[in-house]
Amino acid sequence: MNTYIPKINWSKKKILITGHTGFKGSWLSLIFTLLGANIYGYSLKPRRKDIFYTKLKKKINFNKEKFNDICNLNSLSDFVKKSDPDLIIHLAAQPLVSSSYENSKDTIYSNVIGTMNVLEAIKKNNVHNNLIITSDKVYEPSTRKIFFKEIDPLGGNDIYSASKAMSEILTKSYYESFFDDKKIKIITARSGNIIGGGDWSENRIVPDYFRAFFNKKTLIIRQPKYVRPWQHILDPLVGYISSAEKMLKSKKSQFDNYNFGPHKKNIVKVEDLIVILNKINSNVVKINYKKNNSLKETNILNLDSSKSMKNLKWKQEIDILSGLKFTNDWYLINHFGALDELYKITVEQIEKRIKI
Repeated sequence: MNTYIPKINWSKKKILITGHTGFKGSWLSLIFTLLGANIYGYSLKPRRKDIFYTKLKKKINFNKEKFNDICNLNSLSDFVKKSDPDLIIHLAAQPLVSSSYENSKDTIYSNVIGTMNVLEAIKKNNVHNNLIITSDKVYEPSTRKIFFKEIDPLGGNDIYSASKAMSEILTKSYYESFFDDKKIKIITARSGNIIGGGDWSENRIVPDYFRAFFNKKTLIIRQPKYVRPWQHILDPLVGYISSAEKMLKSKKSQFDNYNFGPHKKNIVKVEDLIVILNKINSNVVKINYKKNNSLKETNILNLDSSKSMKNLKWKQEIDILSGLKFTNDWYLINHFGALDELYKITVEQIEKRIKI
């Protein structure tokens, strides 16, 4: 596994992360803390006490946090103004396909209006470097491509996918309308299905597995044959960091987008992922494959990351087995171990992927 060497000095850089209490946001906040940056977080208050953020918050250098809805433009813009960030990373979103069926309106508000508010805050406060995180699900599924490139049409048959595609289109239109001549830079990043310690979202396969593990219940898998671009969280986060560094090193206005997906050999079916994870734990979890066709989802979804590999020198370094072992270790220590032990293994995993 190659360790990523940061290309700039992050010490004292001011980074504003929306959704900093979420899965990616909290990992990213700790990484930037280890790199010496000052973190400003804007997010809803976390609802759980066992997620990454609440467990390791005291280890993260939050210069300031504000808990509010991303749809509150005045609150967000005021926070951006007071923070005066060198970089905004926009992660705040409703991240689940299943929840988009239950709360379609909230999904649109969070993912589309929320992104619009971030763009408005960027415009009002003239923030020069901005990274908008969307999803691998932004691509139009009717094209029937196995591997999607950044230039492929955007779209979505479900509310979640459509909301993320809309946020991409909106971001590009803001750049062309308002930012092109102001030295404002924006990159949108699309990554695959993320695994890693600290995620307890409902209807996600790895959190569902550990809920079944710790509660001694049967794991129900609704789409065992679906193929997803699985990757450990540290790989796409390295992609985000490398794309942010590209912006910070440039003085010219720019708009770009990047895929961060796994190597072909690490793209597996849902059922295969669970078999591997369960073998790590001596097949302790009972599994019931109960197919559910009520939710419309793309059955095969993969990303072509050749652009990221060429322009950013990025590639997946954590293979599927190593990623699942990392993830398994984190959950077991979180459940059975002490807080200091959890922080230690988290930092050890980060240092295997990023030179701190």
